[in-house]
Amino acid sequence: MSQGYRKVPGNICYGGIDLAPYRYQCTARGWLGSWLSFRGIFTLGLIGALLYYGWPVIEAVLLLLPIPDPSEMKDTVKGYGTKALEMVNGAGGGANAAPAGYQ
Repeated sequence: MSQGYRKVPGNICYGGIDLAPYRYQCTARGWLGSWLSFRGIFTLGLIGALLYYGWPVIEAVLLLLPIPDPSEMKDTVKGYGTKALEMVNGAGGGANAAPAGYQ
């Protein structure tokens, strides 16, 4: 926490009052007090309002999404597996495949 003062470069003074910033450990009571302040209550209220009024919109979007077909997903995954095996075995004809006439 700053005390409102800073040391100016080139200052050759020493001694006197130490006005350097200091740190202190926050306690649970201090943390709870920060949430009970106006800012904390406003933040909690804003989060609560977003969840209360926003959830029906999120739920409606989720209900309108199409339900994926399990057999289509199974075929897609099987296709990926087949392509991976072809790449491992060298029969994929990809960028690493040998040109025609070479092995």
